[in-house]
Amino acid sequence: MREVIRAVQNDRKMADLQVDDRIHLQLQSNADLAEAIKKYVKEISDETLASSLEFKLKESTKATTSTVKIDGHELI
Repeated sequence: MREVIRAVQNDRKMADLQVDDRIHLQLQSNADLAEAIKKYVKEISDETLASSLEFKLKESTKATTSTVKIDGHELI
């Protein structure tokens, strides 16, 4: 799950978030990857300061999108 944490940390950096800013994290993937990630929800949330983590399933994994909520506003 290091890849997931690294990707989220990179998105936090790109969004110019402060080190202690909390986020609402939404991940979208196929069912197999979602099941694997669900085993590490606490670790991912702790490392990325995600106060909530939501999963959405998608049919195709060819495209990737990261969504971060900052003060109630979505950053895609």
